[in-house]
Amino acid sequence: IIHLRTEFQRKRLSLVFGAGVSSGFNIPDWKGLVKRIENHNLESGVLQKELDVESLTAKVEILQRCFAKFQSIADKMEIKGKWYQILRDLIYQDVEVDKDFDLKHPYICDFLKIIIKSPITITYNFDSCIEMSLDSWAIRNKIDVQHLYETIFPNRLPTKSEGSIYHVNGYLPANPLDTYSEDLVFTEKQYAEQILESTAGRYATLAHYFASNTCLFIGLSLSDENLRYMLRKSALNNPGHYHYYVLYQDSKEKWDPTFLKTLEDYYFDAYNLITLHLGDKELKSLGKLITCKFEELNQLVKGEVPLKWLYYITGIPSSGKTSIRNSMRGLVLYPEWQTKPPELMKKPHIELTEEEREYVDGWIVDQFKRKNERLERETEGIFVIDRGPLDPLSFTKKEDLIEKIPRYWNSVSPSFGKPIQAGCVILLKGNECKISSRLARKTGTKESTPKYLKELQEYLITIYDFANTIIINTTNMSLCDVVKRVSEIIFREEYKPVVFNQSEFAKKWS
Repeated sequence: IIHLRTEFQRKRLSLVFGAGVSSGFNIPDWKGLVKRIENHNLESGVLQKELDVESLTAKVEILQRCFAKFQSIADKMEIKGKWYQILRDLIYQDVEVDKDFDLKHPYICDFLKIIIKSPITITYNFDSCIEMSLDSWAIRNKIDVQHLYETIFPNRLPTKSEGSIYHVNGYLPANPLDTYSEDLVFTEKQYAEQILESTAGRYATLAHYFASNTCLFIGLSLSDENLRYMLRKSALNNPGHYHYYVLYQDSKEKWDPTFLKTLEDYYFDAYNLITLHLGDKELKSLGKLITCKFEELNQLVKGEVPLKWLYYITGIPSSGKTSIRNSMRGLVLYPEWQTKPPELMKKPHIELTEEEREYVDGWIVDQFKRKNERLERETEGIFVIDRGPLDPLSFTKKEDLIEKIPRYWNSVSPSFGKPIQAGCVILLKGNECKISSRLARKTGTKESTPKYLKELQEYLITIYDFANTIIINTTNMSLCDVVKRVSEIIFREEYKPVVFNQSEFAKKWS
């Protein structure tokens, strides 16, 4: 919830709707719509018995072709218009439109604020129920409907920075006078072409939204191979960027826990999806929680649930901290330094003169102080921080550590008396020889030898020898593997922060 709230406030949250959402307006699902088409008098003479062996997309393909064949007119556009009118009648035949249209849905009213403020809302449905809900909401709240949202489809790009509703498979509004898309992706041929066009880049805009926004998928089935292709591609290109998938689960339904855990693991690993088991009531609550003010949320949790999660990524130079941090898209990222580092930072710490070391140490302590003060002021969110708060102590000789601890603690702690911010510590442990080569490529020198890096790494591990510290041995892992492991810690494991207590830390070294 906190992650979704943060993304909504940053205008990086996109809702992705499927047929399950429209069913709340009495719109038939795909199977139900195909059945209606079959039962409709299309003057085609097609035997339903023969269609039963075909897939749903193939059934639509055959029914559409038979309808066109048995028309007495030759104009293809007129035939297409008559076909669309039949689809419109069948889609909306049970829909009741009035001034409180949005309130008839189990939960959509609580997501309208998100739709209006988000850069884009993606829907795989043809219908205009989202648009009609916004119209009803705007009239009730006396808001100008004209500038509230815009409807777009694959051949029509957004012109607004927020409030765009993107119909991936085309658009067939209830009102025939409204602008509609030239084509609907509904038949076997059209779905096959969509896959080919996706690989050719026609849906690059959609891929961009999946990569740049955090998405909440509602009412969708992952049986859609086009959607699976887009999600898998996004997961491969952005291994640290995760979305949320609502697996609709009515409170009366009983699911096997082992099966659910397996399904969650599969969605997480293959598609970078975090599974939420929600029904109508829970979805309504979720919409409210995402958009409510911080004070209201804070009052609801009453201190029983943290609203701020800090994850410190630490390790020796070139161990992969920055690469990991930059891969965690969708979270709040804190860089290693708050200002540009001085040139002296390029030299190994052991090679600095006494005067240079004093200058560098002072600059570093000031950077950690600034970072700690900023983190203390944060109220909610998931924060990934490059370097841990005790990193500078690893560059202090062991015999000088006891004397330096109180000075360092007093320098880093904010001036208004707040302690060093507690957080989960993730320490990256790597192969010293590989890291030395990486540093040589980066700096153009071989000053950071494997021996020096090994000693520094062992010392750093000792510095962060806390019960809750998580060590990841990255030696035989790719960057993608490490990112996935860090993501698992953040999104799926219990948050266990390290509390940085000065007296207890000093006692360990005395």
